Amino acid sequence: MVLETFDQEKYEKAMKQEGYEDGYQAGEAHGYQAGEADGLKRLIHILQDLRLSKDEILEKIQESYALTYEDAKACLENYWDM
Repeated sequence: MVLETFDQEKYEKAMKQEGYEDGYQAGEAHGYQAGEADGLKRLIHILQDLRLSKDEILEKIQESYALTYEDAKACLENYWDM
């Protein structure tokens, strides 16, 4: 019979591992996105400290983060220190 070969402990261990992997991947993706935003903010502030113009900074963040012009401009507006 099928039920005679079912190993509850093995099943629970497999489900636990699958849940761990799903959670790890979700956390890694979220952490990467959050870390990327922090890195972008720091880059903009450093480039400002180096007295680069807005246009130069816009170009640098587009290159560094492979952003479109519109996305880079929005980030620059969000993180620009006056």
